[in-house]
Amino acid sequence: MKKKILSLALALSLILALVPFSPVTVAAAGYIEVVLPMYDNVDNFSDGMAAVAVGDRASGYKWGFVDKTGKEVVPCKYDEASAFHEGMAAVKLDGKWGYIDKTGKEVIPLIYENASAFSESLAPVRLDGKWGYVDKSGNEVIPLKYYSAQSFSEDLAMIGVDINYSGYIDTSGNEVIPPIYIYTQAFFEGLAAVATGNLLKSSWGFVDKTGKEVVPPKYDSIRSFSEGLAAVQFDGKWGFVDKTGKEVIPFKYDFAYSFIEGMASVVIDDKYGFIDKTGKEVIPPIYAQAQSFSEGLAAVCLPVDVTHDTWYGGVYTINHWGFIDQAGNEVVPCQYDFIGSFSEGLAVFEIYKWIELEGGGTIGLFAFNSDMLKGYIDKTGREVIPPIYTRAEAFSEGMAAVQRNGKWGFIALTDELTKPVEAPNLSTADTWAHGHIQSAYEKGFIPTDIQNNYKNVITRAEFCRMAVKWVAYALDKDIDAIITERGIADRMGHTFSDTTDPAILAAYRLGITAGSTAPADGKPGLFNPNGDFTRQEAAVMILNTCRAIGADVSNSPTADFGDMDKAAEWARPGINFVRANGIMSGSGGNFNPGGKYTRQESITTFNQIKHDELLGR
Repeated sequence: MKKKILSLALALSLILALVPFSPVTVAAAGYIEVVLPMYDNVDNFSDGMAAVAVGDRASGYKWGFVDKTGKEVVPCKYDEASAFHEGMAAVKLDGKWGYIDKTGKEVIPLIYENASAFSESLAPVRLDGKWGYVDKSGNEVIPLKYYSAQSFSEDLAMIGVDINYSGYIDTSGNEVIPPIYIYTQAFFEGLAAVATGNLLKSSWGFVDKTGKEVVPPKYDSIRSFSEGLAAVQFDGKWGFVDKTGKEVIPFKYDFAYSFIEGMASVVIDDKYGFIDKTGKEVIPPIYAQAQSFSEGLAAVCLPVDVTHDTWYGGVYTINHWGFIDQAGNEVVPCQYDFIGSFSEGLAVFEIYKWIELEGGGTIGLFAFNSDMLKGYIDKTGREVIPPIYTRAEAFSEGMAAVQRNGKWGFIALTDELTKPVEAPNLSTADTWAHGHIQSAYEKGFIPTDIQNNYKNVITRAEFCRMAVKWVAYALDKDIDAIITERGIADRMGHTFSDTTDPAILAAYRLGITAGSTAPADGKPGLFNPNGDFTRQEAAVMILNTCRAIGADVSNSPTADFGDMDKAAEWARPGINFVRANGIMSGSGGNFNPGGKYTRQESITTFNQIKHDELLGR
């Protein structure tokens, strides 16, 4: 049979035509959607802010900024916006560029034809076709006289005097290196790559900050210095030079990448491996592809032949990705269909699945599960965030941009449901509650944030957190596993507009709560997370919590409280249930349905549920 290697573009075009869209949503614990997916475009967080946009490519986007709390601090009104650097961001409106600060104040007027990011307190701007530099007060400190200008790096910036020649200036505007080079790159580790020749044929070398050519321009191609060495190409082969220009690693590779964390990826005969700074082959070239090391691990892939009786017939080669350490050990097996490099301890992953076609058979292409979904793994390969997003970016400043239902938002990690609780401070509780609090603490279902001030009225959010932890305790299983096993992770995309608390979302998925205003018709509801909690609300949520573990909660006899006529109709089944099962009691023959419920009462209530008995164990 004929062997074929599929192009990703062909695969995706067929996949998208065949796969229906199905909504997905966040998991119960481990992370939280700090910025709900509501934007049409976003950029990564930089300097504590992220650019977000509404609109579309055809009619144009309007850009603004959010902070890490999810607050839209700069309204989406600009035609373009760059990332924040040094507290300033370049923005464009009605064809003109200027700069705003983190409050959204336009601190440098929008008068320029173009503008770039601030670096070393200066930013390149263009007016009347000429580039120069402004400071953070908007003063044009370096005259606008250049054909081109780039941001400063290591105290020097590239400037062009015409389309052919570039040089470097310092932050005072002094010409340090004359504009004699056809191409220039930014300074890294004290040296900059430069090229002589013309637009069709150029030779590359390196200059220092005085303009001295420490590595003569003789190479066909070049990479910037990284960790003291630079990858350079000569006569079609790649090797490495040091900062004196000495060729320290021979020119024998078909391709070579920069050194990162002491290792460089190199290619021989279309196979990737890694060398150290002495040129020693530490990891042999056996991989179909490889990424640079990041946080101690490198993503690599091995080709896998897959045979299917399909439209095309034949054997298809696909790549399975995993991670290796610097000794070449495969620490995360090559089982993923794509992975990104680690950033802040997590890496994006994708797993494709085969699509069953009507009439039998399977399409001879790999396909993303459902609709090209992505998630995140940690360095052990543990799935920290399940593949529920159609697009996902690397974590930056503790936040990651993700897309679902065609909209972008941001997620952050949280240990709200899994962090250990502190020892109970019983001095803040009434004596009658001490035994129940200690017992509940030992069982592990009291959230940390209510492990004190037990006489306080419990909030709706706090009660939900405890309900979800109690479910995990009663079933002796992680809450994520429960939700995944029941296939309810995709219940409602935008659940509540006033909270993304993972415990509340888990409680909603488990049927414990519907919120103060339930989601409907694809629109989010309201939860009122900080609202006070009443006894009748507690009774209903206890009934729902017991139902969530699989208990039969039907046919409870009518409670004999004298004030049942004061209970809401929706609350009476819950009151009947908690009364019949000895979970909640009244006082003086009454239930007091509208009375506030405290933390110590809530803990006692959960501790009194005989879950084994309810489950017939």
